[in-house]
Amino acid sequence: MNPKPETTGDYGLTIHPNPAKTEITVSIGNSKVSIERVELYDIFGKMLLQQNFNKSQGVVSINSYSDGIYVMKVYLSNGKVENRKVVKQQK
Repeated sequence: MNPKPETTGDYGLTIHPNPAKTEITVSIGNSKVSIERVELYDIFGKMLLQQNFNKSQGVVSINSYSDGIYVMKVYLSNGKVENRKVVKQQK
């Protein structure tokens, strides 16, 4: 089963699939704003990944991480930061 992408916030931020097995697509629906970078944190607050995009969509690989709950920080070109919970789940 592939869950429907969840779009949240004023900027049309979409993170899918969630839960994910190997990668997560991050996109923004507002054409006036782009995604500058994405950071992924474990539940203890340790940064695991930082990836620059500078565009409206990108893919984050989570294949090398253990199953669990993570926090994704999405930095937008207008200076806003959106935080989202993401789940890495193999089954």
